[in-house]
Parts: sequence; C-alpha cells; structure tokens
Amino acid sequence: MPNDDDYVSFKPKPKTVFFCKLFPCKPTSRKQSKPLPSSPPIEYKSFNPPSPAFRRPISAALSIPPSPTFSLRAKKNGTGKKSQYQTLYLTSPYVNNMLVKGSFKTIVVLPKYVDPNEWLAYNAFEFFNYSNLFYGSISDFCTPQNCPTMSGGLVMEYTWTDATRKATKLSAPVYVDCMTTWIQNLLTDENVFPTKAGSDFPPDFLTVIKSIFRELVRLFVHIYHHHYTQVLCLYEEAHFNSLFAHFISFAMEFDLLDKKDTAPLQDLIEIMEGNNIISA
Repeated sequence: MPNDDDYVSFKPKPKTVFFCKLFPCKPTSRKQSKPLPSSPPIEYKSFNPPSPAFRRPISAALSIPPSPTFSLRAKKNGTGKKSQYQTLYLTSPYVNNMLVKGSFKTIVVLPKYVDPNEWLAYNAFEFFNYSNLFYGSISDFCTPQNCPTMSGGLVMEYTWTDATRKATKLSAPVYVDCMTTWIQNLLTDENVFPTKAGSDFPPDFLTVIKSIFRELVRLFVHIYHHHYTQVLCLYEEAHFNSLFAHFISFAMEFDLLDKKDTAPLQDLIEIMEGNNIISA
C-alpha cells in the first residue's frame, strides 16, 4: 500500500518535443496561398520534457482505482447504473486544472468575413497537430502489451475499418498509427483541403471534417481512460483538459460529433458545462 512518501520517477529521453514514434513524419504546415483566419486568442503553452530528476508525488492518485474504469453505462446485460468508482480524470483537483478561465465558446464561433469551410479546415489541422503532440508524450506507455485494443474504459472498444469496409481489431498504437496516417493524407490532399487561391472545397467537405473529429475524439477517450496517470506525472493535465474543452466546444458549435461519439467522456463534459468552460 503506497504512503505519502511514495514517488514515481520518470527519466524521459532527452527530446524537447514529443511526437508519436509510430508516426515518424512530423505533420507539415499546409501551403498558404490564401490567408487563413487568425489563430484563436488562446495559446497552448509548449511543454518541455521533465528533467531526469523529475519526481511528482502521486500517493493520493494511487489511492483511487487506477484508470481505466468506465463510469458511463454498464454492459448490455447490466442494470445501466453508473460504476461505483470514478475515473481519475474526474477527481479533484485534476478535473479543474485548466490554462484559462471562462468559456471556450467565444473562440470557436465563426469569425466575421471568414469562409465556414476555411474555418473548419484550419481548426481540424490545429486539433490534429495538438492531439498528435499529446499522444506523442505518452506513446512510450501505449504499447500492444499495455493496450491490446483501442478502447476507452471497460466497455468501449473501437475497430479500424479498412478500404474494403472490413472492421479489424487493432492494438491502440497500431490504431493510432493508422488514424494519424489517414488524417495526414487527407490534410495534404489538394482535392480535399485545397490551398490554392480560387480552389473550392469538395461538396462533402463537412462529412470529411466529421470523420476526422470522430477519430480524434477516440484518441481523447483512450488517453483519458488509459493514460491519464502519465498525463498527471508529466504535469500536462491543464494543457490536455484545455485542449479537450476547446475541441468539444468547437465540435458542439458546428455539430460535428454525435452523442455516441462523446458518450465515454460525457461525465467530464457535464462537469465542464457546469463550470461554464464549455457551452452548447
């Protein structure tokens, strides 16, 4: 049983920025032949890896049943009652750690004179880069042995659908590798994300954006349910919570996600709504 003197020590590799080792090519910026909307006023502070002597007491966290524990719904043959345990990301003070105060709704609304598709494209690109960055910081812990399936808690499991529409179970790191490669290919496809002046977005562009957001929210689900302990030990919880609040606020503003997509993190969303961090 851990006591108050217990610590967890991390000695990360001497890198200044983490990127997913399964996704070797760092996402490159889109060529900007025409101006894109200005960046939102909120910046996510860059973080450096902790020093070799980095030590953070987590005895309080270890006294709680470790993630993953799924607190939404029981299995189909269950009662539908919530779990008796809370997941770590729902506990105080971690759930309230944010970089900013106030609602993210003010920075997700469509700016005046900005084309809606340009705004969707710009934000999809930014959310992909930031979420990939965060996954890179914990990717050493997301292995086929630790995460044999791409899941979110005890009852949510995701499968990858290939070009033949065949659903395949993959380990979490392999799933994330497929997902990031697929999204990167879309972002660099001129037929989907045009960058030349006068080029039009495809008629089904909104459907493409929804597909991207559906995959990205699965990454949030997996990290919150299975790797939040590592997020805490790297002091990233305020950054990660803020990114998620921004992501969900944007998705709500443009109706990009269904309820079933956000169901595994609905408890967290409700807490953020209660704190006026996000609003429908």
